[in-house]
Amino acid sequence: MNSANDSPVRPGRLTPIDRARDLLPWRTAEELKPCFLYWVPVAGFLVKDSQREWLVAFLDRFAAVLTEDGKLRVEHFLSIHAAMDRHNEFQKGALRYSPLIGLSRRPGEPTRMPPDIGEMQKDAEAFVSGAKKPPELKDLTPDYCFWFLIKYEGELRQRYFGHGGMTMLVLEPDPNTVPPEEFEAPDVFYEMTPGVDKEEHKAFVGGAFALRDKFLPQSKELFGKGLEEEPQYPGIVYIVPSLRSEDFFKHPDEVLESWFELFSVYITESPDDRGILLAAKEDQTETIIKILREMREEGLSYPVA
Repeated sequence: MNSANDSPVRPGRLTPIDRARDLLPWRTAEELKPCFLYWVPVAGFLVKDSQREWLVAFLDRFAAVLTEDGKLRVEHFLSIHAAMDRHNEFQKGALRYSPLIGLSRRPGEPTRMPPDIGEMQKDAEAFVSGAKKPPELKDLTPDYCFWFLIKYEGELRQRYFGHGGMTMLVLEPDPNTVPPEEFEAPDVFYEMTPGVDKEEHKAFVGGAFALRDKFLPQSKELFGKGLEEEPQYPGIVYIVPSLRSEDFFKHPDEVLESWFELFSVYITESPDDRGILLAAKEDQTETIIKILREMREEGLSYPVA
């Protein structure tokens, strides 16, 4: 008979969970106090297919958990630069997803304005001769982005995620964006969209009511500070923060807390960080570990190389 000291240890019962190991491939910034910050590396942008497929599968599951009780919703944004890189694909999806342009801004930074046309004309000869490299199109464009009013969430991630320009905000629902049950679109609406089924018409109506979202003025007030006197400011519909990992460390706690008054979770592709950032007001560690465990059991492992 074995003594108590000789008894085999049942794995996982008495040993502490190695949370850092179980979180892989996600890493977490444990020293950050006002919020919870996670990061997963990617080989590059564009994200290679094998990593992109895993990340989309993870985000699908994560979004489903966050929104399952109806207390949260996920909104998707795409930078204008990523839209330019996939111009044809973006144009094909424009009718289905109804993108609305707004501003993407790193907190506290001035907006990027197009270069002076006169200066570019002076440089034209140098561009032609090769003496001076012409600017890339993305360097000529302010940091605009698109918000997708029609919420085919899984399609949006599958279609646009992995190109270095998607941001997801997890917000509380706004009852003002819900169409009345008795709402019926005018006949001309159906005439303009032949071949579109009833559910798609319903999605179009929902997209129209999304324009009443309180997120629009709130985001502009919060992330537009310092831009109020710029000529373009009155015409900006919304402002989405463009955040890097360092922003969560360099800003004071009260500033970070103000960000999370607008959204509960912030997810973005960050080329500067060479990975995907996930920042949350509440600890998401156990949720992430649970999803990762389920994915591993299904044979879905993150390809790190």
